[in-house]
Amino acid sequence: MPNTTCLSGPAFSLNGNVSFASRAVSFQLSFDSVEDQQTVKAYEWYLDGNIVIGVEGPALEGNISCGNHSVGARILAQDGWSGLKYLAFSTCQAVSAVITGPVNVTEGGSAVYQVIATLADHTTEDVTGDYTFSSTDGTFAGAVFTPGINDTGLANRPATITATGPSGTLSKPITIQDPAIAPGVLVIDLFNNTGLDVIALIDNAEVPGNHVPAYTGSNIIPASSVPAEALVLASDLIGQDTLNWRFEFNLEKLLAEYPASTSFTLYIKGRGSAPQTLNGAFSVKTAAAEMVLSGSPGSYIPGVNGGGTFRDIVNFSSELVGGANGSHAEGDLTTIIKFVYDVASRTLSYTVRGPVQLSDFDYMSVRYHWDTGAGTDLDILVGFENNGTSVDDHYVGFGQDSITIPANASPEGESYLWWGLDNRGDSGYEAALIGIKKFVADFPASSDVVEVGIYAVWYGQPVTGNFTVQLNTYKDGSMGQSGTDFVNTGGELVFSDTYSVTTQVHNIAHSPPSAYKVGVLKYNKTTQTAVIDIN
Repeated sequence: MPNTTCLSGPAFSLNGNVSFASRAVSFQLSFDSVEDQQTVKAYEWYLDGNIVIGVEGPALEGNISCGNHSVGARILAQDGWSGLKYLAFSTCQAVSAVITGPVNVTEGGSAVYQVIATLADHTTEDVTGDYTFSSTDGTFAGAVFTPGINDTGLANRPATITATGPSGTLSKPITIQDPAIAPGVLVIDLFNNTGLDVIALIDNAEVPGNHVPAYTGSNIIPASSVPAEALVLASDLIGQDTLNWRFEFNLEKLLAEYPASTSFTLYIKGRGSAPQTLNGAFSVKTAAAEMVLSGSPGSYIPGVNGGGTFRDIVNFSSELVGGANGSHAEGDLTTIIKFVYDVASRTLSYTVRGPVQLSDFDYMSVRYHWDTGAGTDLDILVGFENNGTSVDDHYVGFGQDSITIPANASPEGESYLWWGLDNRGDSGYEAALIGIKKFVADFPASSDVVEVGIYAVWYGQPVTGNFTVQLNTYKDGSMGQSGTDFVNTGGELVFSDTYSVTTQVHNIAHSPPSAYKVGVLKYNKTTQTAVIDIN
Protein backbone atom coordinates (compact mmCIF):
# COMPACT_ATOMS: atom_id res chain seq x y z
CA MET A 1 0.00 0.00 0.00
CA PRO A 2 1.53 3.39 -0.99
CA ASN A 3 2.32 6.01 1.61
CA THR A 4 0.32 9.22 1.86
CA THR A 5 1.32 11.79 -0.76
CA CYS A 6 2.75 15.06 0.63
CA LEU A 7 2.41 18.62 -0.61
CA SER A 8 6.23 18.80 -0.88
CA GLY A 9 8.72 15.97 -1.15
CA PRO A 10 8.25 12.18 -1.32
CA ALA A 11 5.24 10.34 0.14
CA PHE A 12 5.67 9.05 3.69
CA SER A 13 3.62 7.68 6.60
CA LEU A 14 3.87 8.09 10.37
CA ASN A 15 3.76 4.65 12.04
CA GLY A 16 3.44 3.61 15.67
CA ASN A 17 1.07 2.17 18.26
CA VAL A 18 -1.87 4.15 19.53
CA SER A 19 -1.60 2.48 22.95
CA PHE A 20 1.56 1.72 24.92
CA ALA A 21 1.70 -0.41 28.05
CA SER A 22 4.28 1.84 29.73
CA ARG A 23 5.92 5.23 29.24
CA ALA A 24 8.22 3.86 26.55
CA VAL A 25 7.15 4.86 23.02
CA SER A 26 8.50 4.35 19.51
CA PHE A 27 7.44 5.91 16.18
CA GLN A 28 8.89 5.68 12.67
CA LEU A 29 8.49 7.32 9.27
CA SER A 30 8.24 4.99 6.28
CA PHE A 31 8.69 5.69 2.55
CA ASP A 32 7.71 3.95 -0.65
CA SER A 33 11.36 3.32 -1.56
CA VAL A 34 14.91 3.79 -0.36
CA GLU A 35 15.43 6.24 -3.21
CA ASP A 36 12.56 8.41 -1.94
CA GLN A 37 13.98 8.46 1.58
CA GLN A 38 17.41 9.45 0.26
CA THR A 39 15.93 12.72 -1.07
CA VAL A 40 15.04 13.83 2.48
CA LYS A 41 17.29 16.60 3.77
CA ALA A 42 15.92 16.90 7.32
CA TYR A 43 13.31 15.55 9.74
CA GLU A 44 11.29 17.44 12.32
CA TRP A 45 9.30 15.85 15.18
CA TYR A 46 6.60 17.35 17.41
CA LEU A 47 5.17 16.10 20.70
CA ASP A 48 1.88 17.54 21.87
CA GLY A 49 2.42 20.44 19.44
CA ASN A 50 5.95 21.26 20.64
CA ILE A 51 9.03 20.67 18.53
CA VAL A 52 11.34 17.92 19.83
CA ILE A 53 14.93 19.13 20.01
CA GLY A 54 17.79 16.79 19.19
CA VAL A 55 15.92 14.20 17.10
CA GLU A 56 17.10 14.41 13.51
CA GLY A 57 16.29 11.00 12.05
CA PRO A 58 13.24 9.07 10.77
CA ALA A 59 12.47 7.53 14.23
CA LEU A 60 11.39 8.91 17.60
CA GLU A 61 11.87 6.85 20.77
CA GLY A 62 11.76 7.74 24.42
CA ASN A 63 9.81 7.78 27.67
CA ILE A 64 6.71 9.96 27.76
CA SER A 65 4.61 10.85 30.80
CA CYS A 66 1.51 8.74 31.41
CA GLY A 67 -1.62 9.98 29.63
CA ASN A 68 -2.97 10.96 26.21
CA HIS A 69 -0.62 12.57 23.67
CA SER A 70 -0.06 13.33 20.00
CA VAL A 71 3.05 12.99 17.89
CA GLY A 72 3.71 14.82 14.65
CA ALA A 73 6.41 14.78 11.96
CA ARG A 74 7.38 16.50 8.72
CA ILE A 75 10.27 16.23 6.27
CA LEU A 76 12.39 18.72 4.30
CA ALA A 77 12.98 17.83 0.64
CA GLN A 78 14.27 19.75 -2.40
CA ASP A 79 11.00 21.63 -2.83
CA GLY A 80 10.69 22.60 0.87
CA TRP A 81 8.97 21.33 4.01
CA SER A 82 6.12 18.89 3.80
CA GLY A 83 2.93 19.27 5.78
CA LEU A 84 2.72 17.84 9.36
CA LYS A 85 1.30 14.38 9.94
CA TYR A 86 -0.12 13.57 13.36
CA LEU A 87 -0.91 10.42 15.36
CA ALA A 88 -2.80 10.36 18.70
CA PHE A 89 -1.58 7.85 21.30
CA SER A 90 -1.77 6.95 25.00
CA THR A 91 0.87 5.73 27.44
CA CYS A 92 0.68 3.60 30.60
CA GLN A 93 -2.27 1.63 29.23
CA ALA A 94 -1.39 -1.75 30.75
CA VAL A 95 -4.38 -3.62 32.17
CA SER A 96 -2.04 -5.66 34.34
CA ALA A 97 1.66 -6.22 34.86
CA VAL A 98 3.56 -9.09 36.46
CA ILE A 99 7.15 -9.95 37.33
CA THR A 100 8.37 -12.99 35.42
CA GLY A 101 11.46 -15.08 36.16
CA PRO A 102 12.54 -18.15 38.16
CA VAL A 103 10.84 -18.94 41.47
CA ASN A 104 13.95 -20.79 42.73
CA VAL A 105 17.40 -19.17 42.76
CA THR A 106 20.59 -20.87 43.94
CA GLU A 107 22.85 -18.91 46.25
CA GLY A 108 26.07 -18.09 44.42
CA GLY A 109 24.21 -17.76 41.11
CA SER A 110 22.02 -15.08 39.58
CA ALA A 111 18.71 -14.72 37.77
CA VAL A 112 17.11 -12.27 35.33
CA TYR A 113 13.62 -10.90 35.93
CA GLN A 114 11.26 -9.00 33.65
CA VAL A 115 8.04 -7.05 33.97
CA ILE A 116 5.51 -8.08 31.33
CA ALA A 117 2.45 -5.88 30.82
CA THR A 118 -0.85 -6.99 29.28
CA LEU A 119 -2.89 -4.43 27.31
CA ALA A 120 -6.65 -4.27 26.83
CA ASP A 121 -6.41 -6.12 23.50
CA HIS A 122 -4.62 -9.01 25.34
CA THR A 123 -1.28 -8.29 23.69
CA THR A 124 1.78 -8.22 25.94
CA GLU A 125 4.78 -5.95 26.14
CA ASP A 126 8.11 -6.13 27.96
CA VAL A 127 8.20 -2.98 30.14
CA THR A 128 11.15 -3.98 32.33
CA GLY A 129 12.99 -0.75 31.58
CA ASP A 130 10.28 1.29 33.29
CA TYR A 131 10.69 -0.50 36.61
CA THR A 132 13.20 -0.46 39.46
CA PHE A 133 13.83 -3.81 41.17
CA SER A 134 14.66 -4.60 44.78
CA SER A 135 14.62 -7.64 47.05
CA THR A 136 14.33 -8.50 50.73
CA ASP A 137 17.37 -10.78 50.34
CA GLY A 138 20.03 -9.91 47.78
CA THR A 139 20.72 -7.13 45.29
CA PHE A 140 19.80 -6.08 41.75
CA ALA A 141 21.96 -4.72 38.96
CA GLY A 142 19.23 -3.56 36.61
CA ALA A 143 17.08 -6.65 36.19
CA VAL A 144 19.79 -9.13 37.27
CA PHE A 145 19.29 -10.52 40.77
CA THR A 146 22.06 -11.86 43.02
CA PRO A 147 21.02 -13.60 46.29
CA GLY A 148 22.50 -12.49 49.57
CA ILE A 149 24.61 -14.56 51.96
CA ASN A 150 22.74 -17.24 53.93
CA ASP A 151 22.68 -16.33 57.62
CA THR A 152 19.56 -18.41 58.45
CA GLY A 153 21.07 -21.89 58.43
CA LEU A 154 18.12 -23.02 56.29
CA ALA A 155 18.51 -24.93 53.04
CA ASN A 156 15.65 -22.95 51.49
CA ARG A 157 14.74 -19.44 52.57
CA PRO A 158 11.97 -17.19 51.26
CA ALA A 159 12.51 -13.79 49.68
CA THR A 160 10.33 -11.25 47.89
CA ILE A 161 11.26 -9.40 44.71
CA THR A 162 9.56 -6.05 44.09
CA ALA A 163 9.42 -3.88 40.98
CA THR A 164 8.29 -0.25 41.20
CA GLY A 165 7.08 1.59 38.11
CA PRO A 166 4.05 2.99 36.25
CA SER A 167 1.70 0.26 37.54
CA GLY A 168 2.78 0.79 41.12
CA THR A 169 4.72 -1.79 43.09
CA LEU A 170 4.66 -5.40 41.92
CA SER A 171 5.91 -8.34 43.98
CA LYS A 172 6.99 -11.93 43.39
CA PRO A 173 7.82 -14.47 46.12
CA ILE A 174 10.88 -16.62 45.43
CA THR A 175 12.93 -19.25 47.23
CA ILE A 176 16.70 -18.96 47.61
CA GLN A 177 18.40 -22.35 47.83
CA ASP A 178 21.71 -22.88 49.61
CA PRO A 179 23.60 -25.64 47.74
CA ALA A 180 25.81 -26.23 50.76
CA ILE A 181 22.82 -27.48 52.76
CA ALA A 182 21.40 -30.59 51.09
CA PRO A 183 18.74 -33.09 52.25
CA GLY A 184 19.96 -36.30 53.83
CA VAL A 185 17.52 -38.40 55.86
CA LEU A 186 13.72 -38.26 56.14
CA VAL A 187 12.67 -39.46 59.60
CA ILE A 188 9.03 -40.43 60.33
CA ASP A 189 7.74 -41.26 63.83
CA LEU A 190 4.32 -42.79 64.65
CA PHE A 191 2.89 -42.36 68.13
CA ASN A 192 0.63 -44.15 70.63
CA ASN A 193 -0.43 -47.15 68.59
CA THR A 194 1.22 -50.50 69.25
CA GLY A 195 -1.24 -52.54 67.16
CA LEU A 196 -0.19 -51.49 63.66
CA ASP A 197 0.68 -53.49 60.59
CA VAL A 198 2.86 -50.77 59.04
CA ILE A 199 5.40 -50.57 56.21
CA ALA A 200 7.51 -48.01 54.34
CA LEU A 201 8.30 -48.18 50.62
CA ILE A 202 9.66 -46.24 47.64
CA ASP A 203 7.29 -45.77 44.71
CA ASN A 204 9.73 -44.76 41.91
CA ALA A 205 9.89 -47.34 39.12
CA GLU A 206 13.53 -46.49 38.32
CA VAL A 207 14.67 -47.54 41.80
CA PRO A 208 15.45 -51.29 42.00
CA GLY A 209 13.42 -52.79 44.80
CA ASN A 210 10.66 -50.20 44.55
CA HIS A 211 7.58 -51.37 46.46
CA VAL A 212 9.72 -53.72 48.54
CA PRO A 213 8.40 -52.94 52.03
CA ALA A 214 10.45 -52.19 55.12
CA TYR A 215 8.78 -53.30 58.35
CA THR A 216 9.24 -55.21 61.60
CA GLY A 217 11.46 -58.19 60.79
CA SER A 218 12.42 -56.70 57.41
CA ASN A 219 14.18 -53.66 58.75
CA ILE A 220 16.69 -52.81 55.99
CA ILE A 221 15.95 -52.18 52.29
CA PRO A 222 17.87 -53.38 50.31
CA ALA A 223 18.33 -56.27 52.75
CA SER A 224 22.04 -56.63 51.97
CA SER A 225 22.85 -53.00 52.84
CA VAL A 226 24.50 -51.70 55.97
CA PRO A 227 22.22 -49.14 57.68
CA ALA A 228 24.21 -46.11 56.53
CA GLU A 229 23.90 -47.19 52.87
CA ALA A 230 20.31 -48.46 52.99
CA LEU A 231 17.48 -46.73 51.15
CA VAL A 232 14.89 -47.44 53.86
CA LEU A 233 15.10 -48.40 57.53
CA ALA A 234 12.20 -49.62 59.70
CA SER A 235 11.97 -50.09 63.43
CA ASP A 236 10.56 -53.01 65.32
CA LEU A 237 7.83 -52.13 67.82
CA ILE A 238 9.24 -49.46 70.12
CA GLY A 239 7.98 -49.78 73.67
CA GLN A 240 8.17 -46.13 74.65
CA ASP A 241 5.38 -44.10 76.24
CA THR A 242 4.79 -42.13 73.04
CA LEU A 243 7.01 -43.37 70.21
CA ASN A 244 6.06 -46.80 68.84
CA TRP A 245 7.36 -46.88 65.23
CA ARG A 246 10.10 -45.10 63.25
CA PHE A 247 11.01 -45.17 59.56
CA GLU A 248 13.85 -43.48 57.67
CA PHE A 249 14.39 -42.78 53.95
CA ASN A 250 17.87 -42.04 52.60
CA LEU A 251 17.16 -39.00 50.41
CA GLU A 252 20.87 -38.29 49.90
CA LYS A 253 21.45 -41.74 48.41
CA LEU A 254 18.37 -41.54 46.18
CA LEU A 255 19.50 -38.17 44.82
CA ALA A 256 23.05 -39.42 44.20
CA GLU A 257 22.13 -42.71 42.55
CA TYR A 258 19.21 -41.48 40.44
CA PRO A 259 20.24 -38.00 39.22
CA ALA A 260 17.75 -38.07 36.32
CA SER A 261 14.76 -38.41 38.64
CA THR A 262 12.69 -35.25 38.99
CA SER A 263 10.92 -36.39 42.16
CA PHE A 264 10.76 -39.25 44.66
CA THR A 265 7.50 -40.64 46.04
CA LEU A 266 7.63 -42.36 49.42
CA TYR A 267 4.86 -44.09 51.38
CA ILE A 268 4.03 -45.18 54.90
CA LYS A 269 1.12 -47.65 54.69
CA GLY A 270 -0.67 -49.63 57.34
CA ARG A 271 -3.74 -50.79 59.21
CA GLY A 272 -4.74 -50.55 62.85
CA SER A 273 -6.63 -52.93 65.08
CA ALA A 274 -9.61 -50.57 64.61
CA PRO A 275 -10.39 -47.44 62.58
CA GLN A 276 -8.95 -44.46 64.44
CA THR A 277 -6.81 -41.34 64.12
CA LEU A 278 -3.05 -41.89 64.13
CA ASN A 279 -0.66 -39.09 65.13
CA GLY A 280 2.89 -38.77 63.91
CA ALA A 281 5.70 -36.39 63.05
CA PHE A 282 8.47 -36.14 60.46
CA SER A 283 11.62 -34.11 59.85
CA VAL A 284 14.50 -34.01 57.37
CA LYS A 285 18.16 -34.02 58.37
CA THR A 286 20.96 -32.64 56.21
CA ALA A 287 23.31 -34.70 54.05
CA ALA A 288 25.89 -34.69 56.84
CA ALA A 289 23.61 -37.07 58.76
CA GLU A 290 24.18 -40.85 58.72
CA MET A 291 21.50 -43.47 59.27
CA VAL A 292 22.15 -46.00 62.03
CA LEU A 293 20.20 -48.97 63.40
CA SER A 294 20.60 -49.59 67.12
CA GLY A 295 19.40 -52.58 69.11
CA SER A 296 19.07 -56.18 67.94
CA PRO A 297 16.50 -58.20 65.94
CA GLY A 298 13.11 -57.64 67.52
CA SER A 299 14.09 -54.32 69.09
CA TYR A 300 15.71 -52.35 66.24
CA ILE A 301 15.35 -48.55 66.30
CA PRO A 302 16.62 -46.41 63.39
CA GLY A 303 18.50 -43.25 64.32
CA VAL A 304 20.68 -40.50 62.85
CA ASN A 305 24.26 -39.55 63.69
CA GLY A 306 25.40 -36.02 62.91
CA GLY A 307 23.88 -33.57 60.48
CA GLY A 308 21.71 -30.54 60.98
CA THR A 309 18.11 -29.66 60.20
CA PHE A 310 17.07 -29.48 56.57
CA ARG A 311 13.36 -29.29 57.48
CA ASP A 312 11.96 -28.73 60.94
CA ILE A 313 9.62 -31.21 62.63
CA VAL A 314 6.09 -31.37 61.18
CA ASN A 315 3.26 -32.99 63.13
CA PHE A 316 0.49 -34.79 61.24
CA SER A 317 -2.64 -36.90 61.78
CA SER A 318 -4.02 -39.58 59.48
CA GLU A 319 -7.10 -41.79 59.52
CA LEU A 320 -6.34 -45.49 60.01
CA VAL A 321 -8.28 -48.35 58.49
CA GLY A 322 -9.04 -51.20 60.86
CA GLY A 323 -8.52 -54.91 60.29
CA ALA A 324 -4.84 -55.39 61.16
CA ASN A 325 -4.12 -59.12 60.83
CA GLY A 326 -0.34 -59.36 60.82
CA SER A 327 0.00 -58.96 57.05
CA HIS A 328 2.68 -56.62 55.72
CA ALA A 329 1.68 -57.08 52.06
CA GLU A 330 1.20 -53.72 50.39
CA GLY A 331 -2.12 -54.78 48.89
CA ASP A 332 -3.57 -55.36 52.37
CA LEU A 333 -2.64 -51.91 53.65
CA THR A 334 -3.77 -48.34 53.07
CA THR A 335 -1.83 -45.10 52.89
CA ILE A 336 -1.04 -43.41 56.20
CA ILE A 337 1.14 -40.66 54.73
CA LYS A 338 2.56 -40.06 51.26
CA PHE A 339 5.64 -37.89 50.65
CA VAL A 340 6.80 -36.33 47.37
CA TYR A 341 10.29 -34.81 47.28
CA ASP A 342 10.63 -32.41 44.33
CA VAL A 343 14.25 -32.34 43.18
CA ALA A 344 14.21 -28.97 41.41
CA SER A 345 12.65 -26.99 44.26
CA ARG A 346 14.14 -29.20 47.04
CA THR A 347 10.76 -29.24 48.75
CA LEU A 348 8.98 -32.09 50.52
CA SER A 349 5.19 -32.20 50.30
CA TYR A 350 2.92 -34.71 51.96
CA THR A 351 -0.68 -35.92 52.03
CA VAL A 352 -2.47 -37.97 54.67
CA ARG A 353 -5.48 -40.22 54.53
CA GLY A 354 -8.85 -38.71 55.40
CA PRO A 355 -12.47 -39.09 54.32
CA VAL A 356 -13.86 -37.07 51.39
CA GLN A 357 -17.04 -35.21 52.37
CA LEU A 358 -19.85 -35.25 49.79
CA SER A 359 -23.11 -33.31 49.68
CA ASP A 360 -26.44 -34.65 48.39
CA PHE A 361 -26.29 -36.50 45.07
CA ASP A 362 -28.26 -39.05 43.05
CA TYR A 363 -25.46 -40.72 41.05
CA MET A 364 -21.73 -41.27 41.49
CA SER A 365 -19.36 -42.32 38.73
CA VAL A 366 -16.11 -43.99 39.76
CA ARG A 367 -13.54 -43.84 36.97
CA TYR A 368 -10.08 -45.47 37.05
CA HIS A 369 -7.25 -44.22 34.83
CA TRP A 370 -3.83 -45.78 34.35
CA ASP A 371 -0.93 -44.77 32.12
CA THR A 372 1.59 -46.81 30.18
CA GLY A 373 4.11 -48.28 32.60
CA ALA A 374 1.61 -48.77 35.43
CA GLY A 375 0.45 -52.22 34.37
CA THR A 376 -1.93 -53.96 31.98
CA ASP A 377 -5.72 -54.25 32.20
CA LEU A 378 -6.85 -52.67 35.46
CA ASP A 379 -10.30 -53.94 36.42
CA ILE A 380 -12.95 -52.32 38.58
CA LEU A 381 -15.18 -54.04 41.13
CA VAL A 382 -18.07 -52.21 42.85
CA GLY A 383 -20.87 -53.50 45.08
CA PHE A 384 -23.27 -52.71 47.94
CA GLU A 385 -22.15 -54.17 51.28
CA ASN A 386 -23.46 -54.55 54.85
CA ASN A 387 -26.86 -53.00 54.10
CA GLY A 388 -29.19 -55.96 54.76
CA THR A 389 -30.58 -56.06 51.22
CA SER A 390 -30.93 -58.70 48.51
CA VAL A 391 -28.33 -56.99 46.32
CA ASP A 392 -25.61 -56.93 48.97
CA ASP A 393 -22.36 -58.60 47.90
CA HIS A 394 -23.34 -58.58 44.22
CA TYR A 395 -20.77 -56.68 42.19
CA VAL A 396 -20.29 -55.22 38.73
CA GLY A 397 -16.99 -55.40 36.91
CA PHE A 398 -15.01 -57.93 34.93
CA GLY A 399 -15.86 -61.54 35.79
CA GLN A 400 -19.06 -60.66 37.67
CA ASP A 401 -22.58 -61.94 36.97
CA SER A 402 -23.99 -58.93 35.15
CA ILE A 403 -23.18 -55.54 33.63
CA THR A 404 -25.92 -54.00 35.77
CA ILE A 405 -27.52 -54.71 39.13
CA PRO A 406 -30.29 -55.70 38.93
CA ALA A 407 -29.33 -57.75 35.91
CA ASN A 408 -30.53 -56.57 32.51
CA ALA A 409 -31.82 -53.27 33.89
CA SER A 410 -33.51 -51.13 31.25
CA PRO A 411 -32.62 -48.38 30.95
CA GLU A 412 -29.20 -49.07 32.49
CA GLY A 413 -29.17 -45.60 34.07
CA GLU A 414 -31.98 -46.70 36.41
CA SER A 415 -29.93 -49.54 37.89
CA TYR A 416 -28.24 -49.59 41.29
CA LEU A 417 -24.88 -50.35 39.67
CA TRP A 418 -23.70 -50.13 36.05
CA TRP A 419 -20.33 -51.20 34.69
CA GLY A 420 -18.81 -49.28 31.77
CA LEU A 421 -17.32 -52.46 30.19
CA ASP A 422 -13.78 -53.79 30.06
CA ASN A 423 -10.57 -52.03 29.02
CA ARG A 424 -7.70 -54.48 28.49
CA GLY A 425 -5.08 -51.98 27.41
CA ASP A 426 -1.70 -50.88 28.77
CA SER A 427 -3.37 -47.53 29.54
CA GLY A 428 -6.85 -46.11 29.60
CA TYR A 429 -10.04 -45.89 31.63
CA GLU A 430 -12.59 -48.16 33.27
CA ALA A 431 -15.63 -46.97 35.19
CA ALA A 432 -18.77 -47.88 37.13
CA LEU A 433 -21.88 -45.90 38.07
CA ILE A 434 -23.54 -46.02 41.50
CA GLY A 435 -27.27 -45.15 41.47
CA ILE A 436 -27.65 -44.27 45.13
CA LYS A 437 -31.04 -42.51 44.65
CA LYS A 438 -32.60 -45.60 43.06
CA PHE A 439 -31.16 -47.89 45.75
CA VAL A 440 -32.48 -45.78 48.65
CA ALA A 441 -35.94 -45.54 47.06
CA ASP A 442 -36.20 -49.30 46.44
CA PHE A 443 -34.79 -50.40 49.82
CA PRO A 444 -36.32 -48.11 52.46
CA ALA A 445 -35.56 -50.67 55.20
CA SER A 446 -31.83 -50.76 54.43
CA SER A 447 -29.26 -49.52 56.93
CA ASP A 448 -29.37 -45.82 57.78
CA VAL A 449 -25.82 -45.57 56.39
CA VAL A 450 -25.58 -47.26 53.00
CA GLU A 451 -22.16 -48.75 52.20
CA VAL A 452 -20.64 -49.37 48.77
CA GLY A 453 -17.29 -51.14 48.42
CA ILE A 454 -14.96 -50.06 45.61
CA TYR A 455 -12.12 -52.36 44.53
CA ALA A 456 -9.38 -52.64 41.94
CA VAL A 457 -7.34 -55.55 40.66
CA TRP A 458 -4.81 -55.90 37.85
CA TYR A 459 -5.66 -58.68 35.42
CA GLY A 460 -2.18 -58.38 33.89
CA GLN A 461 1.13 -57.92 35.65
CA PRO A 462 1.43 -54.52 37.40
CA VAL A 463 4.63 -52.50 37.06
CA THR A 464 4.36 -49.35 39.17
CA GLY A 465 0.75 -50.21 39.99
CA ASN A 466 -0.15 -46.52 39.99
CA PHE A 467 -3.55 -45.26 38.87
CA THR A 468 -6.02 -42.50 39.67
CA VAL A 469 -9.63 -42.62 40.77
CA GLN A 470 -11.91 -39.83 39.58
CA LEU A 471 -15.15 -39.35 41.53
CA ASN A 472 -18.01 -37.40 39.94
CA THR A 473 -21.38 -36.93 41.64
CA TYR A 474 -24.57 -35.66 39.95
CA LYS A 475 -27.94 -34.39 41.12
CA ASP A 476 -31.11 -34.87 39.04
CA GLY A 477 -31.25 -35.69 35.35
CA SER A 478 -30.50 -39.07 33.82
CA MET A 479 -27.30 -41.00 33.19
CA GLY A 480 -25.99 -42.42 29.94
CA GLN A 481 -22.80 -44.07 28.74
CA SER A 482 -20.11 -42.48 26.55
CA GLY A 483 -17.23 -44.84 25.81
CA THR A 484 -15.94 -46.01 29.19
CA ASP A 485 -17.41 -42.99 30.97
CA PHE A 486 -20.85 -41.90 32.15
CA VAL A 487 -22.54 -38.60 31.31
CA ASN A 488 -25.44 -36.75 32.93
CA THR A 489 -28.26 -35.16 30.95
CA GLY A 490 -30.63 -32.64 32.46
CA GLY A 491 -28.98 -32.52 35.88
CA GLU A 492 -25.86 -30.93 37.35
CA LEU A 493 -22.39 -31.94 38.39
CA VAL A 494 -22.16 -31.61 42.18
CA PHE A 495 -18.61 -32.80 42.89
CA SER A 496 -15.51 -33.87 40.97
CA ASP A 497 -12.04 -34.77 42.19
CA THR A 498 -9.22 -37.19 41.42
CA TYR A 499 -7.12 -39.27 43.84
CA SER A 500 -3.85 -41.15 43.39
CA VAL A 501 -3.90 -44.85 44.30
CA THR A 502 -1.46 -47.72 43.85
CA THR A 503 -1.68 -51.49 44.19
CA GLN A 504 0.35 -54.52 43.17
CA VAL A 505 -2.62 -56.88 43.57
CA HIS A 506 -3.28 -58.93 40.43
CA ASN A 507 -5.23 -62.11 39.68
CA ILE A 508 -8.01 -63.43 37.48
CA ALA A 509 -10.34 -64.40 40.34
CA HIS A 510 -11.65 -60.85 40.76
CA SER A 511 -13.54 -61.19 44.02
CA PRO A 512 -13.46 -58.68 46.92
CA PRO A 513 -11.27 -60.90 49.15
CA SER A 514 -8.65 -61.18 46.37
CA ALA A 515 -8.82 -57.52 45.22
CA TYR A 516 -7.44 -54.26 46.58
CA LYS A 517 -10.06 -52.17 48.39
CA VAL A 518 -9.75 -48.68 46.92
CA GLY A 519 -12.29 -47.27 49.32
CA VAL A 520 -15.78 -47.39 50.77
CA LEU A 521 -18.67 -45.00 50.14
CA LYS A 522 -20.92 -44.36 53.16
CA TYR A 523 -24.17 -42.56 52.30
CA ASN A 524 -26.29 -41.24 55.18
CA LYS A 525 -29.97 -41.51 54.20
CA THR A 526 -31.10 -39.07 56.89
CA THR A 527 -28.73 -36.20 56.07
CA GLN A 528 -28.42 -37.10 52.37
CA THR A 529 -24.66 -36.61 52.65
CA ALA A 530 -21.81 -39.06 52.28
CA VAL A 531 -18.17 -39.70 52.96
CA ILE A 532 -15.82 -41.84 50.96
CA ASP A 533 -12.59 -43.22 52.38
CA ILE A 534 -9.97 -43.49 49.62
CA ASN A 535 -7.09 -45.78 50.59
